[in-house]
Amino acid sequence: MKKLIVIQISLLLIFSFAFGGLFIFTDVYNDIKSSIVERTCYSCLKLDKVSTLDFTFETVGNKDHPDFVLDNLTKGPVFIAYGSNSCNACNITDAVLMDIFNVEFEFNEFVIKGVNFDESIITFFHINVDEHCGEYRYSFDVYDKSNQNAVPMFVVITWGNNSGVVEPCYATAYGTLGSSDNERSDFILEMIHLGLVKFSSYSS
Repeated sequence: MKKLIVIQISLLLIFSFAFGGLFIFTDVYNDIKSSIVERTCYSCLKLDKVSTLDFTFETVGNKDHPDFVLDNLTKGPVFIAYGSNSCNACNITDAVLMDIFNVEFEFNEFVIKGVNFDESIITFFHINVDEHCGEYRYSFDVYDKSNQNAVPMFVVITWGNNSGVVEPCYATAYGTLGSSDNERSDFILEMIHLGLVKFSSYSS
């Protein structure tokens, strides 16, 4: 009986040291940490509008515009709203987006819809960066020009004159875009208006 107890204790100690060594001498924590996207939700920071609507031709890291953007840019400006899971600020802005674009969706849904504005078409995308992959997820990194790595993030892509060459340009905004739904709606509509003005000026 005593021998059995000694054997059990010995095995327990051996397994304890073995598993302890795994945690001490491997990069399990770093591997897990590096696989998680650390993204800020602006509702946690209690921030409102953090970007002015400055258009630029330079994507982050000079990455190519995604094909889904270029394909739809032939019809009119493209408006993308990025959100993620567990983002209270995204829930706030999603309600405004649904009203403006006359569409209903859940926070984790991918949405694409063409909407008429002033006899032009805006293609609206709603992309949850935690739920979607491929070029839709990749596009977040293309347009995160302030390197905020935060949601909600809004982008309008249109055409502009880049030293005599007509090329896609875009403006990015972050946060809840105001302290009321009216302010948020006005801000988003201003993004759309600026995209339409540029599009009509340089698309023909």
